[in-house]
Amino acid sequence: DVKEEAIVLIARFQPTARDLRKLIMYIDSARLVERMGDLLKGGLSILTKLEKSENNITIYLYDKFLPLLKKIKKIYENYITTVVNEDINSLYALLAMDKEIDQYVKENTKFLVEIMKSDYSIIESGTLLLLLDRKFERVSDHITHLVENLIFILKGDNIRRLELMDMEKKCEENDKN
Repeated sequence: DVKEEAIVLIARFQPTARDLRKLIMYIDSARLVERMGDLLKGGLSILTKLEKSENNITIYLYDKFLPLLKKIKKIYENYITTVVNEDINSLYALLAMDKEIDQYVKENTKFLVEIMKSDYSIIESGTLLLLLDRKFERVSDHITHLVENLIFILKGDNIRRLELMDMEKKCEENDKN
């Protein structure tokens, strides 16, 4: 714990701390972006398999998965805008959007399990859709990690996601008052 605190103090308060934070977080961010690419590539592989399937489960791609993909795309685009503008306040809103992704995935999982229970012939394709859903959720999680990295770069705060959500709730309450 002492070692961790010492590193945090150095990273936050030394004159070149911001540069050091940037270097550390850019390295980690590059790893995250690479991993996102791997997840998306895996998603394309699953979509190819689904395209070849003989049942009609792919109709759910438009109803259930397209809104999820659009939301993830919006989060990533907002992240890029935030990086360019170094707008720390927008970062907290992005973290809240990840909660929405988690809710989409939860609803999709429940829906897919129900249709697989009702028609055993689509279990294989349904399982592929569940895997696809999980890959998309992981992409969103990686964007969340990028946001946390950017907070560390801009503010020097190495805070966890739950702490950020608490801060966002407090800000919303203050705005209402």
